[in-house]
Amino acid sequence: IQFGADTSNFRQGLVTGSKPVIHPILHWLLLRINELKKRAYLARFLFKLEVPAEFLQDDVVADTYHQYEELVESFKNYHKECESLKSSGFSTAEIRRDIGSMEEEKDQLIKRVDRLKKRVKPIPMEACAV
Repeated sequence: IQFGADTSNFRQGLVTGSKPVIHPILHWLLLRINELKKRAYLARFLFKLEVPAEFLQDDVVADTYHQYEELVESFKNYHKECESLKSSGFSTAEIRRDIGSMEEEKDQLIKRVDRLKKRVKPIPMEACAV
């Protein structure tokens, strides 16, 4: 969206809800909704807290800030791992479908084995004696 030097008209159109101003913004937002959701989620956890140097002189504050930085780094790593797992091709819906079909196959095999057992009844030992 480019409005150039006409920022006052843009602001006025934004405040009044002017269609020529709002529609391009909504179009841009809706085209990128998944990306923007992800950015908003990550921004909440990756927002860098700025602690003044004079507060970092205190050992407790410095240790807490260091721990905070470590947690942010571990969050980044966990998020990357989670994203790689999501894009690896395994989805919970597919796995549930596979489990369901495997359970059906198992039930069919159990029924087949039971039918075969009934067909091949154990022969009594007296019938084998000649």
